Amino acid sequence: MKHAERRPGTFYFRSMAFLHFHEDPEGLFADAKLNLLEFERTPVDTEEEQAALLGAVACDVASSAVSSRKQKT
Repeated sequence: MKHAERRPGTFYFRSMAFLHFHEDPEGLFADAKLNLLEFERTPVDTEEEQAALLGAVACDVASSAVSSRKQKT
């Protein structure tokens, strides 16, 4: 997986913004395009929330890679 951090806390996947982090009065949040279409806000204050986000991102990126391979064949 190729990724870049053009701005601190913002990550891109296939040249599109995919994940960014921000803090508001309610806590720390990640906005991620887990469906590659629109951002979903996810709390990431606890280790459990962080692990859930990482799992969802890994699953989404993996399924995107499989879809790309199927389209090429």
